[in-house]
Amino acid sequence: LQMPVEEYMLGVMVAVANPEYEPECLKALAVLIRGELMAKADENIIMVSGNDIYYEYAKRESLYGENREAFETKLKDAISETGGMIAVSDNTVAAYHYHALSAGMTRCFEGSEGVACIKSMEADGFIAQIYLSKSVCGEIGEITKDNAGYVKEMEVNGRKVSGEYFRNAHELPSANFDIQEQGEDYLITTRGQGHGLGMDIYYANELAKQ
Repeated sequence: LQMPVEEYMLGVMVAVANPEYEPECLKALAVLIRGELMAKADENIIMVSGNDIYYEYAKRESLYGENREAFETKLKDAISETGGMIAVSDNTVAAYHYHALSAGMTRCFEGSEGVACIKSMEADGFIAQIYLSKSVCGEIGEITKDNAGYVKEMEVNGRKVSGEYFRNAHELPSANFDIQEQGEDYLITTRGQGHGLGMDIYYANELAKQ
């Protein structure tokens, strides 16, 4: 299936953005999403797979309901008003550098420093708790975290895996988590939503309000 970049961006924006966020926040996100796509470009053709985040029309209609047209117009405006713009760092496209909600600080990445996002700790859904059976997730051993509190590496049944691998395997909101052993279960307490790299969309919206 082939489609214009701007049209594809709309399906990505719907999947990751709150349409009620401020226009300046949505425009910043559009710039990052466009860069994410451009990083995949080969001779002006961008190849994406079914694993990439994208909501097609039916999904958007069920998500937004009667507000779909108004919400999509707002997102389209953010895309068109930033037409052609991408973010770069040291002549490299800044790809995949956004997430829904940090754990109070963004993570360091490729030499960049983390940014304090204290306001994000007040967001709904900042903390979540999930019980995982040991029979499902295995025996958890030593855990190593980065300076923002995200799990970098952990032992599961004696094998080392990344925090992001464990998060995705058990559909946790974030890899910033603590683990408490409770009998045959683990109580997982997570903070934030997403991988924690780059722009904290929630915090960006709080700044946009100013």
